[in-house]
Amino acid sequence: MDSKLHGLISLSLFFFSQIMALTAFFLESPFYGLGYAVLLPGCCLAIVFSYCAKCPVRLTSCGHVIVGKITTLLPPRKQGPYTDLDYLIVLTSLLSLILIPQFWLWEHTGLLIAFWVSLFIAGTEINQFVCPECDNTHCIACKKNKRINQ
Repeated sequence: MDSKLHGLISLSLFFFSQIMALTAFFLESPFYGLGYAVLLPGCCLAIVFSYCAKCPVRLTSCGHVIVGKITTLLPPRKQGPYTDLDYLIVLTSLLSLILIPQFWLWEHTGLLIAFWVSLFIAGTEINQFVCPECDNTHCIACKKNKRINQ
């Protein structure tokens, strides 16, 4: 299977997990649901801007396909090595999307299980199929970079 197909599968699974989180919030309160509905695209755009927009292959061979195209809509960034601030923004945004919903997901076991299973499969897809084919040697997850430096 093509790494781009795995990239699309992993994005779909990630967003499925976020729909589970959003559902848990809305079941608790429409106010919480709306709050998370605002946080979700904000965190996703922060990740895309701080990380993906610096990727040198985002327009030619992005394994996540859609993400590379989204970067063309954002302010341009110089391609090259990532800074500590780039990593901090990605980590903070990703952890926010994973950790904040846990309390509300805990109240809905089915949603909690679906959330974690889909996140686990998405991460496995990325690690096993997307990263090994990626040519972004600036990325800390780039498998080709690790083979080059050994």
